Amino acid sequence: MRPWCTIIIPTFNGARYLPAMISSLLDAVDQQCNVLFIDDASVDETLEIISAVSLHGTRILRNYRNLGLFATLNIALQEVNTEYVSLVFQDNLIEREYFKQMRRLIEQNPEISFLWAGVTTIDEFGRTIEPGLDTGREELFLPGRQSWIAALQRGCLWTIGASISKAERLGRHGFRTELPQCGDYEFFLRAIREDTFLYLERPLVKLRLHSGNASFRYARRSIDLKDLIVIYREQRSRFEADFDPALLLSLRKLLAYHVTRRFVHQAIRGSLLQAVKTLALLPETMLSLPQEKRHALSQ
Repeated sequence: MRPWCTIIIPTFNGARYLPAMISSLLDAVDQQCNVLFIDDASVDETLEIISAVSLHGTRILRNYRNLGLFATLNIALQEVNTEYVSLVFQDNLIEREYFKQMRRLIEQNPEISFLWAGVTTIDEFGRTIEPGLDTGREELFLPGRQSWIAALQRGCLWTIGASISKAERLGRHGFRTELPQCGDYEFFLRAIREDTFLYLERPLVKLRLHSGNASFRYARRSIDLKDLIVIYREQRSRFEADFDPALLLSLRKLLAYHVTRRFVHQAIRGSLLQAVKTLALLPETMLSLPQEKRHALSQ
């Protein structure tokens, strides 16, 4: 029988947590799935670990130089020949029921392009930080302005590492590679205007948080805040008619709050130079468009 899903697993220097992730995957994986590892030029034992995986239909690709997560995902998507694709990350753990539950959702909702499940966050030792809600509730996000506004105000509702998507739609939208921290959020904002998303409130993935996460490194340099400012400004420019004053004001307040909060935390930790750099982002939270800046300078 033809596989219904390709499981893409991007790796980079993941030797510490990969064995646990692979063990959870072996317990959960549907035998009608292909597995595609794509390594982003690791220099540890990652390649040896993934080369030992004996699942049927497993392939391994490797970048000859480090390209980053979203460029690596774009390359992997070109290799997919199944209808659906699942994105699984090297630090996480997959619950035994994950693929069974998600395939059930797909069979019940074949018209939906993107599906994702809830998560439980764990620390570097696998201890629970915050358990995910397990209500079984399903939340539908129909394409259009209303869902787009909800995504702007609520942040990236879509969890990339707990998602299964139609491969054609995921590949069509693709990921922006110049947004290292928030490329998934920018993708979500583009896709939600055209495609239907479905969320299952059931914690089927354990999301591991630790100091080695790229998100921690980016947060220390406030790259995530820089990405957010770029994304919101681009969204305002592209869909200016949909940016009413109330929406713009709410996003300005949200960004200013995050920048100020990060500045305080960095200053308290003694990262004074980075704190000053973060505070310098405050004027950018106005999300001014180029013509507005020119008009202000001319007055």
